[in-house]
Amino acid sequence: MTWNYRVLKRHDNVVEEDLYYLIECYYEADGSLKGYHDDVGLIGNSTQELLDILEMMKQDILKDRPILAHEDFYTKDKEDDTV
Repeated sequence: MTWNYRVLKRHDNVVEEDLYYLIECYYEADGSLKGYHDDVGLIGNSTQELLDILEMMKQDILKDRPILAHEDFYTKDKEDDTV
């Protein structure tokens, strides 16, 4: 399984706005979307490691990829909606 940081857009019904999240996006071996984790926190062994993680996040945001939607992680053959 591989992963990277991606941008996910979701509509928030409380504030009635679209919000953008930085997520950890996980992929199947064939490259298809597997799931995501949206509670991305920074943990490192040093301040330099935190800076390295922030740089990786920045580079992943700047890549020319489509913004994901929550619905992109669901398929009709999936029995539950656990992401």
